[in-house]
Amino acid sequence: MDFNEQGLKSGLPTTRIIVLVAGAFIPLAFLAGILVSPDSVPNELLPPESPARIELVHSPFDDSRTVELDLIQSEERAVLSPTSGILTHIDCSTNGSWNSGTAPLSIDGSPILVLFTEIPLWRDLVGGERGDDVGSLQKELSRLGQSVEHTSLYDRQTRRAVERVFESVGRVKTQSVMRTTYAWLPSPQVLVSSCLGELGGAVGPGIEVAAIAPSLLRVTPKTIPTDLIEGDREIQFQGESYPSDGLGGISDPLLLARLESSPVITQARFSGTTIPIKASFSLSVPIEAYLAPPSSIVNIRNSVGCVFSEDEGFPVQILSSTLGRTLLVFQGPAPRTIVVSPENGQQCI
Repeated sequence: MDFNEQGLKSGLPTTRIIVLVAGAFIPLAFLAGILVSPDSVPNELLPPESPARIELVHSPFDDSRTVELDLIQSEERAVLSPTSGILTHIDCSTNGSWNSGTAPLSIDGSPILVLFTEIPLWRDLVGGERGDDVGSLQKELSRLGQSVEHTSLYDRQTRRAVERVFESVGRVKTQSVMRTTYAWLPSPQVLVSSCLGELGGAVGPGIEVAAIAPSLLRVTPKTIPTDLIEGDREIQFQGESYPSDGLGGISDPLLLARLESSPVITQARFSGTTIPIKASFSLSVPIEAYLAPPSSIVNIRNSVGCVFSEDEGFPVQILSSTLGRTLLVFQGPAPRTIVVSPENGQQCI
């Protein structure tokens, strides 16, 4: 039996049945709309929204500053003959160079080694001597490529290293450093300003055989900034790094010798005019720093503030802030993410 037949038998028209059914659904739909409509729920009953967070961006910071270098030089010096005799060989030219570990002159046919040591050797070394002068010799032997430990003791290993250096310049079976066999240099490489010894001429102990140009004693920034971050620093010049000493300058003779080989440094030293020399003065080891939006830092006072991750606060030091990015350092371990806009007044833990 279909709906039409049922409707006819019940005495109700078919159209009325359809209207009654549809009418019954209208209030139900209206009621459901009330129940699910978000506008009908009071704001205080809605769950709180989580504050926006952002990942920290790691950005190592070396606190690099541009400085002008000051070159501090010695007076003009001379290379002195270590012994008496006839100058039978001399390889000398004005503005030429003499290098430690070579023999640019001979006296009575015996090659004379020119040798740099930070401390001039003031005694003959034959074996068993101990002192700073021996340690200085061992340091130079190492720089010349010899395998020797820095013990400040003139031991067998050091004697063999000395023998190899003398052999390289044509003087054989010499394991002792006698004051008559070498001439001292004030730096690993010296610039000859004038040749004083003459081939075939007589020389004696202490007689000048070559005048040498002033050498660098120290290189330092003319002005050291007062707001530097604490830490060991280095001077970066022409793509090379030079560790600075406790006073911010360079005083190591080996480092100074490297600087002396720079054409820019040479021009500044001997041009007779003032030539500014620019370099970078930076931390040897960059510190761990991070980039964060300025809005993430609250309770700022004297460049110190606080950032938050979840409900935990982290004290930070502000290094710089430009173009919507703030560079900061954490006083302890850094979180992975921070709140973009925390409420001001929250306290760091």
